[in-house]
Amino acid sequence: MEADHRQKVPTELWERIFAFVCFSPLRNRHQSLKITTHPSIKSRAVIMIAPMILSHVCSGWREIVIHYPRLWSFIKIQLWAGFPKGGTYLATTFLERSMPHPLDLEVSMMETMWRSEFATAALEVLKCHFARSERLVLDSGDWLDPFVLLPLQELDMTFNNLLSFHGGHGFPPLNDDCELETHKPLWRALRQASKLTSVQMQRFYLVDVFPWHQLTTLTIEFIAGEDIEKFLKILDVSKNLHTLILKYFEYATELPLDASPRQVEIPSLRTLSICSRVGSGEEFSPIEIPNSILDKLCASFVMPSLSNFEFSCESVDSESACVMSWPVPLLDMLQQSSATLRRVSLGIDFDRESINSAEWPPLSVLLSRTPHLTHFQFDAMGTFCDPQGGLKLSKKIIVPFLSDLRNTSDNVLLPELSHIALLNVGKLAPDIKKLALSVKACRKRSSLSKIGSSVSPLQEFRYSS
Repeated sequence: MEADHRQKVPTELWERIFAFVCFSPLRNRHQSLKITTHPSIKSRAVIMIAPMILSHVCSGWREIVIHYPRLWSFIKIQLWAGFPKGGTYLATTFLERSMPHPLDLEVSMMETMWRSEFATAALEVLKCHFARSERLVLDSGDWLDPFVLLPLQELDMTFNNLLSFHGGHGFPPLNDDCELETHKPLWRALRQASKLTSVQMQRFYLVDVFPWHQLTTLTIEFIAGEDIEKFLKILDVSKNLHTLILKYFEYATELPLDASPRQVEIPSLRTLSICSRVGSGEEFSPIEIPNSILDKLCASFVMPSLSNFEFSCESVDSESACVMSWPVPLLDMLQQSSATLRRVSLGIDFDRESINSAEWPPLSVLLSRTPHLTHFQFDAMGTFCDPQGGLKLSKKIIVPFLSDLRNTSDNVLLPELSHIALLNVGKLAPDIKKLALSVKACRKRSSLSKIGSSVSPLQEFRYSS
């Protein structure tokens, strides 16, 4: 009976079911094979082998699973001193069964891996399959000697499938003269990767490392003052960029702002994310303002197609009374892009001290530069665990903002706004809730039509504590 029932289910449906089991975002599963250290017990390994488990349920499932290469092709491996003895066997099995499907491959080399013959053996196996990658992540621990990474540059391969490359800590490895040897085979292969469209890097590479002209997504994890000119040179040749994500800025306040900053046009850019939780995922750090690196970049960027801007910031001096202001180059950049800018996500990291002492400028000062916004999200980071901080935030930031929005007659703020989200703003006091409801009422279609207003009606207004 069981066999008859199974025969009625098409193989393609079984494959979809097995893929959901292995890669379900609801279960936080994204890999076919995962071998990593335990987050709290570093000597213990965490091993996930979902496809192999499925293949041992019955002969029918085994037949389907073993002949479904995609199910074996997402591999994440951490190499460290405690790498398990059977790890090389698992890596070999998954790599073989994934052929000929392209790989999604993440390899992290910890500083202790060289003490394990099993870890080094696994690296030798993995290296032979780098060229099959559709997505390749190469990372190393902070204390790993960069010179042990240099042999990776000698890998002679061709990336026929590579869409995304991520060079994390330790990449690119530099030689004795602190230079990147771009003539090495690995970098030549990356330069010639005809399908490569997404790059994420720790710091800046030279202009001749990647095919910048064909990239559509660029993520940079750290920007220092000395990197600005290198960065602008890269943007000069990255004319097809659609998404630019900048995760972390060096704190700098003394770099002089040029009277006539060098303008760099990024004609195809649609999304710019600066230190944002939205663009960077969970690992992000709000930029401290004022910051002269931010000022220089904002003064240089020309983005005629920008439609989405994500930005998170915090006060530099949170322990003493200070009056904050939005950086003028940031305001000018937003105004220059306002014709196409439709979405803004703004996060401000408020700690207990900054809530009490710092005076933040009204949101309207920034938003008045973006009159065509349709979506606005505000995230009050850091106040969710402090109810008193949430109430003070509401009075300093939320109430003035809602009061400005309620005006639908003269000098209307964000007249085309249709969606608002206020996140982590704490428990709203009754009078503030009443104010929020009045904004919704003023911006209802029926209310606006009565006064003949051209303001767009609100379609969504949500908030979370």
